[in-house]
Amino acid sequence: MKRNAPIDPTLAPFLRLKDLLGRVAQLNAALEAKDYLAARRLLSSIAIVGPALEEAIGAVEALTSVADTVEAAATEQRLTYGSSLEAAIIESGLRYEGSWPEYVIGTVCRVSIDMKREVVTINGERHKLSAPPATAAIIAAFVQDAERGLSVQELREWLLAAFESLAENRSDHVDVRALHEAVASQQKGRRKYTPGRFGIDLYRLMRQEPGLLQCSPAQSASGGIYIPSSDGGNFISAIRLVHHD
Repeated sequence: MKRNAPIDPTLAPFLRLKDLLGRVAQLNAALEAKDYLAARRLLSSIAIVGPALEEAIGAVEALTSVADTVEAAATEQRLTYGSSLEAAIIESGLRYEGSWPEYVIGTVCRVSIDMKREVVTINGERHKLSAPPATAAIIAAFVQDAERGLSVQELREWLLAAFESLAENRSDHVDVRALHEAVASQQKGRRKYTPGRFGIDLYRLMRQEPGLLQCSPAQSASGGIYIPSSDGGNFISAIRLVHHD
């Protein structure tokens, strides 16, 4: 059974105050619902909010020591982030290529770490940077989710329909973001179909049917969708349908 982490004594007064304020919100809801029996029970537990507030105010100065400790630990974590993340990725059962701060993981995931902005980008999707094990867990979840993407046949059908509606001529290049929106619109009631997942599904389709599509590279990451490949992948701005049955 997973146990809760011990509460830092310095933070305990604030956590008690937070709990009491939560009960105040419950009291307000009970009064609005005219549930006076519940309101009476809540009032008895809220009576100590005054002393709890005074205790929290008195503990504010002690937060300075916590801030100093956190700053020192965060600085150390930043310095060792690359090696710690690589170890966490391996521990999660994945393999990576590349080196800090750019990686390709499980072939389908391009991962970029921006320590200055504290952001991790996975196939164009941005996430707030967390401790290395938490970031590795986000990456592992992304890889696992990618394996449950659209079937190749399903994507092929929706993609051909999108080309029919978006391209004036069969030989035209079509903006990959417009294609993503067209395919995503067909998936009502399903999980959110992000550009990153669309790129992975396109990779799977092109791997199964080489020569079906021709891709034009984007000038920058903001101008396209990342499509992985065995040699690292690239951001693509437009796609042309080369042939189909």
